[in-house]
Amino acid sequence: MFKSLIGYAVANGLITVSPAAQLTAAIKESPPQARERVLTDDEIRFMMTTDLPVGADLRFLLATGLRLGEGDQRREGQYWVVPATLSNNGREHRVCRPGAARGRSRGRRCSTG
Repeated sequence: MFKSLIGYAVANGLITVSPAAQLTAAIKESPPQARERVLTDDEIRFMMTTDLPVGADLRFLLATGLRLGEGDQRREGQYWVVPATLSNNGREHRVCRPGAARGRSRGRRCSTG
């Protein structure tokens, strides 16, 4: 109904461009697929107990939900600030640093590769 009404308005010169044209394209695109892979209990246990050199980094990423490279960004008080250039949605966002992550901020930074 809406698209027909807009089509009528375009055809009769009431508007020049149909706002529904972009809606149609967005609806036709397939939605992003949700990830099916999640960490197992054993993998999480390993990350929380490992004494490997990267153990602190793994715990930090697990505690914050950040991805590799995002943890190297600037801090503002109790927040990590992930710039828009690294964010999947293209917007800057802040991640609250839980207690487990605050200790890591005084140590080595996460590796990006």
